[in-house]
Amino acid sequence: MLLATDLLFIGLHSLHVFTRFLPDMYFNIAYDRGAAEPFQVAKEYWIALLMIWLAWSRFSVSYLSWAVVFGYIAFDDLIMVHEKLGERIAHERGFTAMFGLRDIDFGEMTVYALAAAVLLPLLALAYARGNAAFRRMSRHLVGFLVLFAFFGGVVDMVHILITHPTVNEIVGMVEDGGEMLTITATAGYVLREVLLVKVEPAAADVQPQP
Repeated sequence: MLLATDLLFIGLHSLHVFTRFLPDMYFNIAYDRGAAEPFQVAKEYWIALLMIWLAWSRFSVSYLSWAVVFGYIAFDDLIMVHEKLGERIAHERGFTAMFGLRDIDFGEMTVYALAAAVLLPLLALAYARGNAAFRRMSRHLVGFLVLFAFFGGVVDMVHILITHPTVNEIVGMVEDGGEMLTITATAGYVLREVLLVKVEPAAADVQPQP
């Protein structure tokens, strides 16, 4: 269902960008107040809530570290933390445009670096203290997080550098669509872990027949 909804939003975005249908910016997945944005934020908050549930059901506070990470990602998307704070930092610190990137792009990268400086040690501490199940899950989640950062960081920078209108739109769709699909894949994985918690106790209650 989540994947189908993502693909629907990407399809509507394609009609908006590449045809004369759906001219309203509401159908643009890059638009912060568009139709896709609330759905993306809801998925991110849902992941955070599922991580809290896992912390409770598996009696491990380590999972709360991932709840904080995805809670921050959702909060950032909701009120545009890195855009607003990045612009402020760029202006106050006198950043200048270079390498084809704007001054505010360097401000946003500064915000990302500050967030990573707080969140990564938290994850590292949780990983060091977590059990085997948490560590296994964390390795997978780090993979999803790296993929999300690739679309939101690397592809975003490429998007800014490209000046050809059509190619720029295609790269922009890859950036935002990639972020959406990555979060959906993450949500599906975390939900699978939640369902395993429900199955494992039930399986343990089944006694072998003599």
